[in-house]
Amino acid sequence: MQPNLEALLHYSLRGAFKDSEFYKNLQQVPGIPEWPEDFVETLANQVAQTSVKILASSYSDAEGRKLFERLSSHVSQAAH
Repeated sequence: MQPNLEALLHYSLRGAFKDSEFYKNLQQVPGIPEWPEDFVETLANQVAQTSVKILASSYSDAEGRKLFERLSSHVSQAAH
């Protein structure tokens, strides 16, 4: 599950960042258009990995598990 969750988070974060005004403005700065793609990839990877670690550690206690299961239930209901 972890690789799939990381891939989904990475994809979503990368898209959100590339659509942001910050990213669009950054591309207008002379000399910077060469590195934003690497920056976006690194940022998305780090946030995705951290998010998975947070979810995993939250699931290890009773309250975190309850919140995670509630979230999962809402996601399942929204998908139908």
